[in-house]
Amino acid sequence: MIRVAAIMFVLLILGATSSQARTFIVDDDSFAEFSSISKAVAAAKSGDTIYLKPGVYQEGIVVNKTLTIKPLLGEKGEFVLAGDGTARVGLSLEAPGCVVEGLTIRDYEEAGIQIVSDGNVIRKNVMSGSMAGLLITGGKENLVESNILLGSLGGIAINSGAKGNMIRNNQAQGCNFSIIVKESRENSLQYNNISSCDYGIYVTNSSSTSISGGKIENANCGLRVEDSSATSATGMALDGASVGLSLRMSIGGDFQDNAISRANDTAIEMIYSSGNLLKSNRITNSSYGITMAESGANKLEENRLDGVDLGLYVEGSGNKNLNNSISESNTVDKVPLIYIYGQEGCSITGRQAAHITLAACRNCSVENNTITNDAIFLVGSEYNQISNNLLHGIFGGIRLANSKRNVVSTNEITDNRFTGVFLYNSSLNRVAENIISGNGNEGLALIFLSDENDISTNVIQENRGYGIRTNFSDRNRIYSNQVRGSGSAGLLIESSNSSAIYENNITSNPVGAVLRSSYSNWIYHNNFAENEEQASDSGNNSWDMGMVEGGNYWSDHHCTGIPCQGLPKLIKGPAYDRYPFPVASGWTLPRTVLADQNETNQTSIDLKNASLPVLQDGSGSFQVSGEISGTATPAGPSLAEGSEDGRAGSAINDTSAEINGSAQIGKEKPVVQQLGYHKAKSA
Repeated sequence: MIRVAAIMFVLLILGATSSQARTFIVDDDSFAEFSSISKAVAAAKSGDTIYLKPGVYQEGIVVNKTLTIKPLLGEKGEFVLAGDGTARVGLSLEAPGCVVEGLTIRDYEEAGIQIVSDGNVIRKNVMSGSMAGLLITGGKENLVESNILLGSLGGIAINSGAKGNMIRNNQAQGCNFSIIVKESRENSLQYNNISSCDYGIYVTNSSSTSISGGKIENANCGLRVEDSSATSATGMALDGASVGLSLRMSIGGDFQDNAISRANDTAIEMIYSSGNLLKSNRITNSSYGITMAESGANKLEENRLDGVDLGLYVEGSGNKNLNNSISESNTVDKVPLIYIYGQEGCSITGRQAAHITLAACRNCSVENNTITNDAIFLVGSEYNQISNNLLHGIFGGIRLANSKRNVVSTNEITDNRFTGVFLYNSSLNRVAENIISGNGNEGLALIFLSDENDISTNVIQENRGYGIRTNFSDRNRIYSNQVRGSGSAGLLIESSNSSAIYENNITSNPVGAVLRSSYSNWIYHNNFAENEEQASDSGNNSWDMGMVEGGNYWSDHHCTGIPCQGLPKLIKGPAYDRYPFPVASGWTLPRTVLADQNETNQTSIDLKNASLPVLQDGSGSFQVSGEISGTATPAGPSLAEGSEDGRAGSAINDTSAEINGSAQIGKEKPVVQQLGYHKAKSA
């Protein structure tokens, strides 16, 4: 009797007898008029209020009247609406203007609360364990505030044309998609705090979404905007995400005054996105700062980056995808980023810069600069001169992508985290006279269709990966380099064909040279010394230039003659150097007279059965220093060398040809002159 009297007193205070709005009390212990919420909803009319006493209500409820559902004032405990395995939705709000407040809603197959109407208020609820904690499907101008969402596939989901909804001051933890906005427009998300999720906020195929304030912590991706337009995000804090802000196929966005920290992959990434503004964002203690791929017409201003491994990276397959406005007001550790697009004849000289990019530039010079954080990048650029720059202890050295006919020379590229000089899909470049040492990956790498480059006279030493690496890159010239002390092989030729590798000193590496799945390369006149393993070759390549020009010097191979006759150097694979030299750089010494010839200062060498590579000029003839009788017929296709840098054109055969006859020689050797392929030696 006392309990019933108390309930009647509460009803009286709440105005239950009012003719305009009634109140109903629901108690799962049957001490109230209704033991289920559904029965109270059925009895109520629009404008009524349904109060719940503490308990667990296992049911699914369709609310087709404008009602308020909330805990009874003064009651303590949980007010739980729980899935029973049959109901797909906890509360389905079909009528407008409803209020749902203070409930715990959990374990529904589809959604804890589903809104298909307008102007509802969802406040101070705890939603967990359902596919979606709250689902707004097509509803307008709903207010969702101060709720807690736990462990759902989607915490709050807005989709199917929902418009003008306000989502503010909510907390989400452990959700896959904490807040997702899909196929909707003009929704506002304010001051929501999100943690430990896959995606903090995910906006897809939507327009004019406004996001402000709030914090997202420890997400795989803090904010993802995909296939959307006119999205704005201001004043957010994104901490500890793999990717802080991700823009994909999105246009016309405005992202200002956000703080992104501890991104272990990328703070801000753009992929196929254009016309966006990034301004006054703060990025700290992250791996990559801002990366842009296939994204043009974006504007970056006054962004401040501190403690990032890589401040800026831009790549694109066409000029329009490089056409971004990136001013020097963007800084890394207070040092400016320099991004130049589409200029001809520009000069960057004597600067201290965190980063330099030449994008779609021509005939520019980058000289005598010190790079403090990133690297020097050339993207879609040609005929540029990169020289005398200092790149020490930073992200990477000099990187070319889709660029050709550039000269990279006399730079000091040391102790950087990644590869010293990196070419990707870049051809006809010259890389010469650089010091490349102590870098974390390769010293120099030619990757994916980086063909016909001239790599010469570089000092490449003590890099942690390969000294020089080529991968799917053909017809390169690699000569007169010092390659020593590499962490892996001094030279790796991988799936790369028809290159000439000569006059290099390859010393003190775990393996001197490795040729893997590569064919028709010429490796000759190199010094292989003190490598743990000298070489291996699983392809079909030539390790000598025949009995006159000879092969290579091997410090672990002992033979006589210059070059040696009859005692080839076996190479793991198997392959062999038929005519090795017994001393370093033996090809620079006078040739030894063969044992079956007269030991005079002038003799005749029978070349009837000698197999020599034939080097052609434009008419198909061969040249030697000395006289040679007979004819030679090339046995295979030629490798052409153009005249991009003013040198004479020539071609080198991939195979050998038979020469019949004899050659008259003096004390010094007859020399096949490789016109334009390497310097001719005196006869």
